[in-house]
Amino acid sequence: MKGRLDIVFVTGRPELQGHISEPLWTEHIYVVLPEGHGLAALDSLCWPEVRHETFFVSSG
Repeated sequence: MKGRLDIVFVTGRPELQGHISEPLWTEHIYVVLPEGHGLAALDSLCWPEVRHETFFVSSG
């Protein structure tokens, strides 16, 4: 093993010297919040805004 990779799947848009990254697909992720939640009034969210929230993720 030479410690080299042929392909890597990552989130975000990495900037790695000597490598090319291309988006593979885009997909909307929906957040469901109770009406009284502090973030529920926002039209959209970014990852930093939900970083301290508890997530339930489907197995699919």
